[in-house]
Amino acid sequence: INDATFYNGQLYVSYFSLSGGFKADIYDGGVAQLDPYTTEPPMPVLTGLWKPHTPKFFDGKLYVLDSMRGNLVSGKQERLPQLPGFVRGMDKSENIFFIGQSADMYVTDRMQSETVMLNAGIYVCDTKYNATRFINFKGAMNIHDIIIWE
Repeated sequence: INDATFYNGQLYVSYFSLSGGFKADIYDGGVAQLDPYTTEPPMPVLTGLWKPHTPKFFDGKLYVLDSMRGNLVSGKQERLPQLPGFVRGMDKSENIFFIGQSADMYVTDRMQSETVMLNAGIYVCDTKYNATRFINFKGAMNIHDIIIWE
Protein backbone atom coordinates (compact mmCIF):
# COMPACT_ATOMS: atom_id res chain seq x y z
CA ILE A 1 0.00 0.00 0.00
CA ASN A 2 1.32 3.40 -0.95
CA ASP A 3 -1.29 6.10 -0.20
CA ALA A 4 -4.86 5.94 1.10
CA THR A 5 -8.06 7.97 1.20
CA PHE A 6 -11.46 7.38 2.79
CA TYR A 7 -14.64 8.16 0.82
CA ASN A 8 -18.30 7.22 1.39
CA GLY A 9 -17.41 4.65 4.03
CA GLN A 10 -14.82 2.93 1.82
CA LEU A 11 -11.03 2.92 1.99
CA TYR A 12 -9.15 3.45 -1.30
CA VAL A 13 -5.45 2.60 -1.47
CA SER A 14 -2.84 2.95 -4.20
CA TYR A 15 -0.31 0.14 -4.63
CA PHE A 16 2.78 -0.41 -6.79
CA SER A 17 2.03 -4.05 -7.59
CA LEU A 18 -1.04 -6.24 -7.09
CA SER A 19 1.07 -9.37 -7.55
CA GLY A 20 3.75 -8.13 -5.15
CA GLY A 21 6.42 -8.26 -7.85
CA PHE A 22 7.50 -4.60 -7.87
CA LYS A 23 10.98 -5.53 -6.60
CA ALA A 24 11.31 -7.68 -9.73
CA ASP A 25 10.24 -4.74 -11.93
CA ILE A 26 6.65 -5.99 -12.25
CA TYR A 27 4.59 -2.82 -11.95
CA ASP A 28 0.97 -3.92 -12.05
CA GLY A 29 -0.08 -1.03 -9.86
CA GLY A 30 -3.41 0.60 -9.30
CA VAL A 31 -6.04 1.64 -6.79
CA ALA A 32 -8.15 -0.80 -4.78
CA GLN A 33 -11.32 -0.29 -2.77
CA LEU A 34 -11.64 -1.93 0.65
CA ASP A 35 -14.66 -2.10 2.89
CA PRO A 36 -13.15 -1.59 6.37
CA TYR A 37 -16.19 -3.20 8.01
CA THR A 38 -15.83 -6.62 6.33
CA THR A 39 -13.12 -9.19 5.66
CA GLU A 40 -13.74 -9.13 1.90
CA PRO A 41 -10.54 -8.88 -0.18
CA PRO A 42 -9.66 -5.55 -1.82
CA MET A 43 -11.29 -4.87 -5.19
CA PRO A 44 -9.10 -3.17 -7.85
CA VAL A 45 -10.89 -0.14 -9.33
CA LEU A 46 -8.07 1.41 -11.43
CA THR A 47 -5.32 -0.81 -12.86
CA GLY A 48 -2.31 -0.67 -15.18
CA LEU A 49 -0.57 2.13 -13.25
CA TRP A 50 3.17 2.57 -12.69
CA LYS A 51 3.97 3.57 -9.09
CA PRO A 52 0.66 5.39 -8.44
CA HIS A 53 0.26 7.98 -5.69
CA THR A 54 -2.37 10.16 -4.05
CA PRO A 55 -5.82 8.69 -4.71
CA LYS A 56 -8.36 11.44 -4.01
CA PHE A 57 -12.00 12.15 -4.74
CA PHE A 58 -13.09 15.45 -6.28
CA ASP A 59 -16.72 16.12 -7.18
CA GLY A 60 -17.52 12.44 -6.53
CA LYS A 61 -14.86 11.14 -8.96
CA LEU A 62 -11.73 9.17 -8.10
CA TYR A 63 -8.42 10.58 -9.36
CA VAL A 64 -4.91 9.19 -8.89
CA LEU A 65 -1.44 10.09 -10.14
CA ASP A 66 0.28 7.53 -12.37
CA SER A 67 3.55 8.88 -11.00
CA MET A 68 6.14 7.34 -13.29
CA ARG A 69 4.24 8.28 -16.46
CA GLY A 70 3.33 11.76 -15.20
CA ASN A 71 -0.38 11.15 -15.78
CA LEU A 72 -3.39 12.33 -13.85
CA VAL A 73 -5.88 9.45 -14.17
CA SER A 74 -9.56 9.03 -13.41
CA GLY A 75 -12.17 6.44 -14.24
CA LYS A 76 -14.02 8.96 -16.43
CA GLN A 77 -13.10 9.94 -19.96
CA GLU A 78 -11.88 13.52 -19.70
CA ARG A 79 -8.92 15.58 -20.83
CA LEU A 80 -6.33 15.38 -18.08
CA PRO A 81 -2.73 16.61 -18.06
CA GLN A 82 0.31 14.47 -18.82
CA LEU A 83 3.38 15.93 -17.13
CA PRO A 84 7.10 15.23 -17.70
CA GLY A 85 8.12 14.52 -14.08
CA PHE A 86 7.61 12.16 -11.15
CA VAL A 87 4.26 13.42 -9.83
CA ARG A 88 2.72 12.85 -6.41
CA GLY A 89 0.48 14.94 -4.22
CA MET A 90 -2.48 16.88 -5.56
CA ASP A 91 -5.49 19.00 -4.76
CA LYS A 92 -8.18 20.67 -6.84
CA SER A 93 -10.11 23.93 -6.82
CA GLU A 94 -12.88 24.30 -9.42
CA ASN A 95 -11.24 23.34 -12.76
CA ILE A 96 -7.66 23.82 -11.49
CA PHE A 97 -5.55 20.84 -10.37
CA PHE A 98 -2.46 21.49 -8.27
CA ILE A 99 -0.04 18.59 -8.79
CA GLY A 100 3.25 18.13 -6.98
CA GLN A 101 6.43 16.95 -8.62
CA SER A 102 9.40 15.54 -6.73
CA ALA A 103 12.97 15.63 -7.94
CA ASP A 104 13.03 12.49 -10.06
CA MET A 105 14.31 9.46 -8.16
CA TYR A 106 13.86 7.03 -11.08
CA VAL A 107 15.57 8.83 -13.96
CA THR A 108 16.89 5.74 -15.77
CA ASP A 109 13.49 4.01 -15.54
CA ARG A 110 11.77 7.05 -17.04
CA MET A 111 14.16 7.65 -19.95
CA GLN A 112 11.61 6.03 -22.30
CA SER A 113 9.66 9.30 -22.42
CA GLU A 114 10.68 12.17 -24.68
CA THR A 115 11.41 14.62 -21.87
CA VAL A 116 12.13 14.03 -18.19
CA MET A 117 11.88 17.03 -15.86
CA LEU A 118 14.09 16.59 -12.81
CA ASN A 119 13.29 19.47 -10.44
CA ALA A 120 10.66 19.73 -7.70
CA GLY A 121 7.68 22.05 -7.75
CA ILE A 122 3.96 22.33 -8.35
CA TYR A 123 2.01 22.25 -11.58
CA VAL A 124 -1.06 24.47 -11.82
CA CYS A 125 -3.23 22.73 -14.43
CA ASP A 126 -6.35 24.36 -15.86
CA THR A 127 -8.35 21.47 -17.32
CA LYS A 128 -10.92 23.77 -18.92
CA TYR A 129 -8.34 25.47 -21.16
CA ASN A 130 -5.74 22.66 -21.20
CA ALA A 131 -3.08 25.04 -19.85
CA THR A 132 -0.32 24.21 -17.35
CA ARG A 133 2.17 26.31 -15.43
CA PHE A 134 5.09 24.90 -13.38
CA ILE A 135 6.23 26.66 -10.20
CA ASN A 136 9.77 25.56 -9.34
CA PHE A 137 10.78 25.14 -5.68
CA LYS A 138 14.53 25.74 -5.73
CA GLY A 139 16.32 23.49 -3.26
CA ALA A 140 13.34 21.21 -2.65
CA MET A 141 13.71 17.50 -3.36
CA ASN A 142 10.35 15.90 -2.55
CA ILE A 143 6.72 16.89 -2.53
CA HIS A 144 4.45 14.25 -1.03
CA ASP A 145 1.06 15.99 -0.94
CA ILE A 146 -0.68 19.31 -1.52
CA ILE A 147 -3.56 20.94 0.33
CA ILE A 148 -5.17 24.12 -0.99
CA TRP A 149 -6.88 26.34 1.60
CA GLU A 150 -9.64 28.46 0.14
